[in-house]
Amino acid sequence: LMPVTASAGMAFHSIINLKSKESLDISSGFTKQYLDNRTNSRIESIGGTPFYPGITLKAWQKKIRDQLVALDRSGLPLYYFINPNTLPELPTPVVKKLPRQVDMAIRCYYTFNTYLGCTDTTSPNFNFHANADDGSCEGAMTNFTFGGIFQECARLAGPDTSMLCQELEQRNPITGNFSCPTTYTPVLLGVQEGEEGRSHLECHKKCTLGIFCRRQCRDVFWLSRVQFKAYWCAANGPVAPNSGYLFGGLFSSHSANPITCAPSCALGYFPLKFFNNLRMCVSQDYKRGRQYVVPFGGFFSCQAGTPLAGQHQGTAEDPHAKSCPPGFSQHLAVISNSCQVQYCVQASIFTGGSLPPAHLPPFTRPPSNLLAINTVLVSNGDGDSAWVQDGQSHVWHLAHPEEIEHMAEMVISQRLTGGEVAGITVAVLVGLATILTTISYSHQRYRARGYR
Repeated sequence: LMPVTASAGMAFHSIINLKSKESLDISSGFTKQYLDNRTNSRIESIGGTPFYPGITLKAWQKKIRDQLVALDRSGLPLYYFINPNTLPELPTPVVKKLPRQVDMAIRCYYTFNTYLGCTDTTSPNFNFHANADDGSCEGAMTNFTFGGIFQECARLAGPDTSMLCQELEQRNPITGNFSCPTTYTPVLLGVQEGEEGRSHLECHKKCTLGIFCRRQCRDVFWLSRVQFKAYWCAANGPVAPNSGYLFGGLFSSHSANPITCAPSCALGYFPLKFFNNLRMCVSQDYKRGRQYVVPFGGFFSCQAGTPLAGQHQGTAEDPHAKSCPPGFSQHLAVISNSCQVQYCVQASIFTGGSLPPAHLPPFTRPPSNLLAINTVLVSNGDGDSAWVQDGQSHVWHLAHPEEIEHMAEMVISQRLTGGEVAGITVAVLVGLATILTTISYSHQRYRARGYR
């Protein structure tokens, strides 16, 4: 049995152009006899690029990233194995929070890689990209008119808010303002915040004894934050013919317009800013634009549904269903700060070509002021326990009172490089003092019980 197994392994290695030391030691005569007596052979690959004779294992592995396939749908979830027993080198508070974060990350991945649509191959509305059915196989399409979009921006904090809002604000060209035409209703699609950090040169006079003065300058990092609200205009009743916009697709710096197969608009269309990095192609040229027009069925997002769906299954704040009208299928417009924004077009449109690539994390933008932090102490919410990291082995363990005192002395002795970190240092000192007080009090009570 062993020679047969070894010969089969060598034959497999030769098929995928993988040579190993073990395969070279096998008798070529026995392998030739095995190949001559073999009546049938089949190789099955799961995921990745389609297998073909002569493909190398390395070439096949490169394509797995965008063509993932589930091997087994049963078993315990990954976060089940994250506990203090499996990760003893991490502080207990961190281990207790980690499973929830992993669970949320897994759910986000499945959410952002679920493509709803018609999965019935016999239906005229069949969506080749769909991996979950949304009921759009049945139902006739209704032609909706589109009244444009607009985006408002509010300045929250920082010196560069005007510049940020200038990049985000979008007036509706039909009205020339942040509003909809008279026969359309504004639908709030999402409220999000944007931020950007920039360095500014700040100078001031520094005087000694009020006499000897000199000009002192330094680069100061400022974080500017704004809030923007994205609206689209839905018809609230019958509208005049040839009114509103023709919809011509969307694109961003990372995705192409399905109509042009490029990050651009078709002839006769112009882009409007939407969300942080999205551009929507619209047109009022009904002669030239009709060639590239796409029947449009509205927007919906994780924050708001669409009134065109004709259903009211939400809450009082969001009464509209988060789905497309009958005869329309949804397509991903953008993932903005972990929130999916979907747009609806006529079913069976934008479903040709290759399958969309997998959306991989991260799904949120990292904070602009994310600085390198050397964590030296972790405490639980009650302040009665603390963990410190060993400087050599980098293993975390419960801190002794003398170790906490040493950490407090280190924080006090270190010079601050800027006033902006003073508040953080004060908070650390207060936390250390609380832990020291709690440990000291517990130690005194223990000694008192011993004397009794």
